[in-house]
Amino acid sequence: GEPSTLGGAAALAARLGGTRRPRLTVPTGLLRAIAPLNDRLGGLPGFPANLHETIAVAHATYLASHDKATHELGFAPRSLEQGIVDTFGVHS
Repeated sequence: GEPSTLGGAAALAARLGGTRRPRLTVPTGLLRAIAPLNDRLGGLPGFPANLHETIAVAHATYLASHDKATHELGFAPRSLEQGIVDTFGVHS
């Protein structure tokens, strides 16, 4: 579907789920600094045990065009909103 930032997708998921987005964000530099300790301890409270992997995924870019797949394969992407509804079972 349409391109979106991670923040935009999170805001949409929160709205569809009837909740607020987290009010606080942790700067990436701080996450990188605590990642080695976090990963050795198996996860600090509120953080996943694999913080290095989470940081890497959060900075990946998945923006691409589906034009070729649409043209050659008949691909019909769904909207981000519909994808969230289908994946998490929330309703708009």
